[in-house]
Amino acid sequence: MNHAKVIFDRGPIAGGTVFAAPDAVIKANCPNEIDRAFDAMQQAKFDGKWLAGYLSYEFGYLSSSKLAHLLPPLRDLPLIHFGVFDAPISRQVLSDDTPVTLDPPQPLWDFAHYKRAFSRFMIISQPATFIR
Repeated sequence: MNHAKVIFDRGPIAGGTVFAAPDAVIKANCPNEIDRAFDAMQQAKFDGKWLAGYLSYEFGYLSSSKLAHLLPPLRDLPLIHFGVFDAPISRQVLSDDTPVTLDPPQPLWDFAHYKRAFSRFMIISQPATFIR
């Protein structure tokens, strides 16, 4: 039994929306799997299913030919990760709704690492200069 859930504070159901126990999971772990994932998502939508999930931050690199080569080769999460659901349910219906706590945020990068990465981005994103 699949206990996966996607919970929204707001959504199509007032008071909170839950997508629980997906019929299927659509993932793309690398760029060459993206078209297949989008095709599967389109088919699910055509079949009257609901989709809930995410496009990873790194997916944004693929939105521009100028950034695509910067896509990190090793990633912790899939580029696309969506569940396919029959329908959402009301958040109030959940019987196992327990409070969630988060640990304080911890940076993964120190300032030197951030500065190097940001400097690379600034060089790439500079507007073109035209000489007359």
